[in-house]
Amino acid sequence: MKLLSIILKELNLLKSQKSALALIIIFPIIIIAILGLGFSNYNLGKIDVGVVVSKDLAFLKTDLSNIKGSLSLNIIEFNSLQEALPSMKQGKIKLILLIEKYSSNSNQLKITLIKDNTKVMASTQIAKGVSAGIQSLILEKAQTKFLTVWQNFLSSKPKLDDLNSIESAINRTDVYLNDVNNPLNNKLVSGSFKDLNLQSVKSDLNEAKQFISGLKSAFSFTEQVNPNDLLKPVYLYEDNAFKATQLQLIIPSGLLIVLMLTCMLLSGISVISERQEGSLLRMNLSKANKLELFAGKLIGQLLIAFFLSIVILGIGILAFHLPIQVSFLELFLALLLISFCFISLGLFIACFVSNQSTVVLLSLILMIPMLFLSGILMPIDFMPPAIKFFSESLPLTVSNDLLVALMIKGTALSANLSKILFLLIPGIFFSIIAIWKNK
Repeated sequence: MKLLSIILKELNLLKSQKSALALIIIFPIIIIAILGLGFSNYNLGKIDVGVVVSKDLAFLKTDLSNIKGSLSLNIIEFNSLQEALPSMKQGKIKLILLIEKYSSNSNQLKITLIKDNTKVMASTQIAKGVSAGIQSLILEKAQTKFLTVWQNFLSSKPKLDDLNSIESAINRTDVYLNDVNNPLNNKLVSGSFKDLNLQSVKSDLNEAKQFISGLKSAFSFTEQVNPNDLLKPVYLYEDNAFKATQLQLIIPSGLLIVLMLTCMLLSGISVISERQEGSLLRMNLSKANKLELFAGKLIGQLLIAFFLSIVILGIGILAFHLPIQVSFLELFLALLLISFCFISLGLFIACFVSNQSTVVLLSLILMIPMLFLSGILMPIDFMPPAIKFFSESLPLTVSNDLLVALMIKGTALSANLSKILFLLIPGIFFSIIAIWKNK
């Protein structure tokens, strides 16, 4: 009965703050709406790219239409790099393609991708996409030229029957020369021909036979080989191991950000509010022990987190067809564990501060690094080994990996024991400190 009263008191505290209650209801809807608008049509089709073609390559401007069609970019032409750079400074273009000759005595081209590196992740992704598209166009053009040369070669090469006829004629001549009774043989042996003898003639015939034999081998190879096998010996394809759209993949991260912000801030602020109003002191003087007080506060906060999770998951499933690969029981157990970890962290912070502004500030000091190091904004795999090891142990990182494993990969909760322990142990530690510090 005492525990139920504490839980109801926790919920009534939120009810009395109508602005906070409204934010809790609207906040997840806003987050999902922003994610839906930002990631539902995620492609390179609306990115402005500047193109600068050097004056000695003006004829290439006719090929820009092919680039526009193949890469689906909004290409803006400039006369020089100096003319294009101000547009990049103003944010009008995200990338500049500088096309010039590789060298003065060569027909090869040099294409330089100049990216706006003030936006690290975006510029890198855009440059990679455009670079891959250009490489594909170059390969396609090279293949066309090679096939033309190949066809011309095949049409002009001697036929195999002709080579066989020449080889037979050489063999017959060789046999004839080896006949001691033929008049030519006698004249060659006797030296009747100036600068010509039997041995040199036979040597020339031998070389001719080897040449024709090599020629036959080379030409027979061209008939056995498909030119497409030489141009493109390997076809590389990309496929997703898990069936989910970009938006569906980002919804678990959005849910976690909402839970982290709400659980840490609301739990910490509620403790400070009770302390300032004197209700915390009255509860401590009541017959309820510290464990009951903590359990009541924890359960009250978990109910709020549970409500937020239902709202976000409901919108994700109904509006964006979010796949849930495990049972809802396993999913909600994981969400309760994640919420417990963040709530206990918020209560832990509240033990060491005396006003709400400090709670908010300390919470943000912890949340912002966790957000950047969690892998949600930038890949952990690109970080230095020491930072990567630290990042993989953070509650937000572990929570994100756990939700993705359950919702997208379909891994059972029991198969994620290490992730469960990484959330449970810090949660228990922060809870013990919060109970012990509650005087």
